[in-house]
Amino acid sequence: MQFPDQCPIYFTPTEVASHGREFLEYSQWHEVQNFAKKYLSRDAEGWVPPEADWDKKQLQNKVLLDFMVERLETQKTAEEVRQMWPFPT
Repeated sequence: MQFPDQCPIYFTPTEVASHGREFLEYSQWHEVQNFAKKYLSRDAEGWVPPEADWDKKQLQNKVLLDFMVERLETQKTAEEVRQMWPFPT
């Protein structure tokens, strides 16, 4: 089996840079999603167990969102972080 000298698929520097930006966006979105689910003890759909204190979970949701807005303030606007947040506040 003989292979060509160069890979037949080529990406321009602009395409590579665009992919890098898109991957960073996705990584940040994924980080926010996992952070919220982990610290609010919720699944991806936001289900809260019946034994949980609903008011407490709502407060935790707001506090954690504010924390994430502050954490990403050099990279995202508050509105962009709110759009990434998986649960309503």
